[in-house]
Amino acid sequence: MQGTFWTTEDPTTRRRGDLDIEGGRIVLPDGHLVETMEVLEQTAVAISLVPRSLTNLEFTVHGDLDSGLEVTIPNVTVGSYTDHVQELRFLEVLEGTHADATLQYRSATIVFDAPHDALVAKWMLEGSLSVPKVGTVKLSRSERTIEFADLPGITQSEIERCLIQPMANLLTLLSHEVPRIKELSLVSTDTSDSSGERRHFVRRKEFAQASAETRVRPIVSLQHFGMDEIARWYEMNDALNPVCAVIGKTISSHSLPVESRVLHLAASVEAVHRVLLGTQRMTRSEAKKIRSTAVAAVPDSAKLAVRSLLADLQYPTFADRLEEMLNGIGSFASDIAGVLTNSSPDAPTGQVAWIKAVTRHRNFFAHQEPHSPSDLRTFAGEMFVLFESLGWLLTVALLTKVGIDTGKLEDELRSTSQFQLFRERSIELWPSIYRATSESPTADASQ
Repeated sequence: MQGTFWTTEDPTTRRRGDLDIEGGRIVLPDGHLVETMEVLEQTAVAISLVPRSLTNLEFTVHGDLDSGLEVTIPNVTVGSYTDHVQELRFLEVLEGTHADATLQYRSATIVFDAPHDALVAKWMLEGSLSVPKVGTVKLSRSERTIEFADLPGITQSEIERCLIQPMANLLTLLSHEVPRIKELSLVSTDTSDSSGERRHFVRRKEFAQASAETRVRPIVSLQHFGMDEIARWYEMNDALNPVCAVIGKTISSHSLPVESRVLHLAASVEAVHRVLLGTQRMTRSEAKKIRSTAVAAVPDSAKLAVRSLLADLQYPTFADRLEEMLNGIGSFASDIAGVLTNSSPDAPTGQVAWIKAVTRHRNFFAHQEPHSPSDLRTFAGEMFVLFESLGWLLTVALLTKVGIDTGKLEDELRSTSQFQLFRERSIELWPSIYRATSESPTADASQ
């Protein structure tokens, strides 16, 4: 798209150029828009110039396209240049009117790309929503469009971070696919435009994406998410930020190595436990007393090491956190991590073996302990089981916390093909932990 462009830094210098939104670039064939040289020294008879450092420099560019459309392009950087040609790079364009980087908005509408737009089209969204760091806004849906209205005047960055990203995190968790934004429209608080409102349509550079399925089935119906549940999700997402995004993207990843997925989800378990449960093994004063006693009992050369080792004495171990997380989801824990059995330390089975396996593999990564599995095929299968089971544990824990009925949650998850496949794989690949319900021993209440 041909047009005339200038920077807000120097609006008097204007250049003709070609705007390629999909490629994320502006090509200026007849001169530089951003100066690439700067004066080093100037005398009465000579000027010494040196290349300007463009590292980490970003500019806001305005443009008038030949079609009559006004555009604002934030965060533009210099990509490359020759004596006469300059190429500028960017990630997004605001179509509509010229704006500065501090423009604030009073409403935002969003349409997700397929297949998530079809999910949204069946979602009942209507009412007031209390959003952390923003306040109370109006949330509604029309056809496949979600609208956030009555905003208190916030920037585009705040809209995407505080309003849109939590919604995308929820859809990722429920669909096991990361939603992409198809359309984003923002209405400014500035009403100086002759039409009474200044609206920007956000268009982004296209990145290579894996082809989306034509249809996704959520693991839990969106009908369970009324305004109260959505409000609790926004609160939890804010308290755990950025853990909910990490969980969703790890579960839905098609490229991360399985070892990385296990490590990401194991770290997320600790974060979720700390925020949602926050239990302690003892009080701070009790831990301090024990530390003092232990430090006093060792030689001076070991005191610092002992004090460091006992620094987190009041908090649960990672194994304790896993056990409490499983206890928090009730009977569904036996489907996710095996049954509770009369397990011996030498031959652990069921949940005891699952907790030991997760802890062991987490330590392999966290402490870089040397580990070479003798049977790589078995090791790979078990790692994939751990990844899936941790994903289901975190999913159930988060959905239960926002108020989804546990009974309905279990019924719906057990009916999904994803969970059924996980159960079949887990029973086949790791029988010492998982076994068919009919083979499960009676739980030992003392465990």
